[in-house]
Amino acid sequence: MTRKEIVTVNGEAVTVNGEPVTVTVETLTEAVEKVSEIPTDAKMAVKDFIKENFNEIINNLNDLSNMNISQQWLESIPDIIEFIQACLKILGL
Repeated sequence: MTRKEIVTVNGEAVTVNGEPVTVTVETLTEAVEKVSEIPTDAKMAVKDFIKENFNEIINNLNDLSNMNISQQWLESIPDIIEFIQACLKILGL
């Protein structure tokens, strides 16, 4: 079963047509393929980052700069925050 996280802003669930907006690891990793700004050779690493840091991403949707990102990830993918923001934008978040 796929784990879905309800998107919240300031502690309140975001709704569309009365239903809470949800995002899954799968939908977020699928969005990576749709973001042209992510270089092809970085897409797999971005997907791995999402899988490893999904809860952190969801908990910091309002300000991804608050995420606790390891130095290893920052050295590997310096633009990781921008790439994640672009993926979220593709999903309408």
